[in-house]
Amino acid sequence: MCKVSVCIPTYQSKEQLLRNSLAALQKQIGIEDYEIIISDDSTNDQVKNIVNDYDFKGKLIYKKNNKPLGPQNNWNQLLELCKGDYVKFIFHDDWLSKETSLLEFCKLLDDHPEADFAFTPSLDHFTDGRLKLNAPDEDFMKHFKNNPMELFLENRVGCPSAVIIRRRSIVPFATNLKWLVDVEWYMRILKQNPRIIYSETSLINIGINDQQVTNECIDDAEIQLREHFYIYKEHLQNNPDKKRYLNLLVALIKRFHIDSFAILRKYTEFPLFTGYKITRAIISNKIKKAKKRNR
Repeated sequence: MCKVSVCIPTYQSKEQLLRNSLAALQKQIGIEDYEIIISDDSTNDQVKNIVNDYDFKGKLIYKKNNKPLGPQNNWNQLLELCKGDYVKFIFHDDWLSKETSLLEFCKLLDDHPEADFAFTPSLDHFTDGRLKLNAPDEDFMKHFKNNPMELFLENRVGCPSAVIIRRRSIVPFATNLKWLVDVEWYMRILKQNPRIIYSETSLINIGINDQQVTNECIDDAEIQLREHFYIYKEHLQNNPDKKRYLNLLVALIKRFHIDSFAILRKYTEFPLFTGYKITRAIISNKIKKAKKRNR
């Protein structure tokens, strides 16, 4: 048992970004009681060779998967391996921004024993040198603390690298999700304990590159519809604010010009749609399509 498990899932990692992550961990001060676990889903030895360049004095556990598990199963393997009171993911593109980042992440939960979920802003680093601070505004935090399901409308928490979780509330990542896998993970954790701790001090840098899932999923109608409808069905259809969440589903139907219940059922696996707003959106799209055809 240790204070915190730092979990690093890797796959064909960009060398410099992984080195940034490991070098930042080596520089951490004020905390000694931690372990680092790397679960390597790569098909080559690049990550292993990089890891061998760093000495963490027995704190680092490296596991190379015999065959690739896929992202979510790789993350879940880390959850099974970790032994810390706290779980701190650092994806292989990301790195701690301060020498006291790990200490400060832990302190968020140390100072609030009633909470199991804490996060900070993150600073996005783009390949062209641009920087962008990803931080929630006051209005979002007000709604989020009152109702953690607000994440469905907008993920202002960011990726798991911006979060630290008490291990007693850890649940596995859903393996059927890709785009909203982190959002759904947060929602299930916060259903167990809705107390949220937030620090305005950014403690993590996020490496943004063209190979990330964001670029693959953001304009994919099937992924967007399937995953949003799945979360609505699993977590929100009986929520007192379900009308607000339904409005997002309607907006997605309009965005992707869905004009058939058959197409919607194919994407979402919902057996039946009776909502007035959804019906109206599909009929509206059907009319628009017909008008374009007749021009």
